Amino acid sequence: MAKVVQSFKDVAISSTIHQIMRGHAGYHPMQTRYIANRLHLASNGGLMGIEGYNAIIVAFCKLTAPKTAHDYFVKMQQQKLRAFPKTVCKIVDSAGSRSEGWIVKHVHNSTNYPHKVEVVNALIKNYRRCRLSAEASATFNQMQRHSLKPTSETIEALMMNASHSEVISAFKRAKRCNIPPTHRMIRLAILSCKGTKENIVLAERLHAKMSSVGLEPNNTTFDSLLNLYVSVNDFVKFRNCMFHMSSLKIPPSYGTLILTIRICQKNTTAPFDKFELMAKAAFEKAIRMNIADKTFWTAMMLVYAQSKNIHESRQLLTAYQTNVGDLKFCTELFTAASKEASS
Repeated sequence: MAKVVQSFKDVAISSTIHQIMRGHAGYHPMQTRYIANRLHLASNGGLMGIEGYNAIIVAFCKLTAPKTAHDYFVKMQQQKLRAFPKTVCKIVDSAGSRSEGWIVKHVHNSTNYPHKVEVVNALIKNYRRCRLSAEASATFNQMQRHSLKPTSETIEALMMNASHSEVISAFKRAKRCNIPPTHRMIRLAILSCKGTKENIVLAERLHAKMSSVGLEPNNTTFDSLLNLYVSVNDFVKFRNCMFHMSSLKIPPSYGTLILTIRICQKNTTAPFDKFELMAKAAFEKAIRMNIADKTFWTAMMLVYAQSKNIHESRQLLTAYQTNVGDLKFCTELFTAASKEASS
């Protein structure tokens, strides 16, 4: 009878915790301490069962308080209660920095879920986020020892924040496991190719052969290639890649367009320079796609300032004032452009 009563209390605590979090959906960061105090009170001094513990751990993960979530995880273990697989994933996902890698390690060592793909994927992904490469590889090897079939998400997690050699190794593992490459895997592989001309040639070859594995290039894979060209200051290849995207009718992303304008700003040396025209084309594209925010207007103004194109600068200011009407920002824009032009 006592167990039944405790079970009802635990469900009530869990329900209360869920209600607190629902009531503060979209909370302001300043509310965090207030919500945390309410959660601590709802925990009834730690007298909870499995439902209550799992609920409060997930709640503190949502509040981006991984240490507090981990404290409740430890209390749960002391009472010989087992966290749900989803709860384990939430804890390790909330530990996103190198200084919090110990949380991922402790949860991994304290949890026995070798048969759950989602748990293993979360562990590998967050070991990578915490820059713990050896632990990520060891977890993958452990996965194979348990005859658990890796997925594309596993390989993607293994490739996150990895060195070029580690990424190539992950690709080979995917091939051995008969896992077809994904757009994300291709993107991560291309981004890892920074540094040498040989790596860039490899990245270009990888991008060109996408169709042979049933994938078509998209704006995310092109974005990674463009970032690679920027990293080695190869602006000719950058421009050619942009033209290639246009010929394939692949719409550029926000990142591609703003990157284009910023690259042009660095290379514009005279009025109506080819880079200035390219920046203007990217800016007009952003306007048509309705994604031109203040960042775009500022970047484009700096392009005109760099090329000493006073006429276009004034036209741009007038257009911004007419379409957006933010006079304060308009003044800031003009000040920034003036400083750039006089430097």
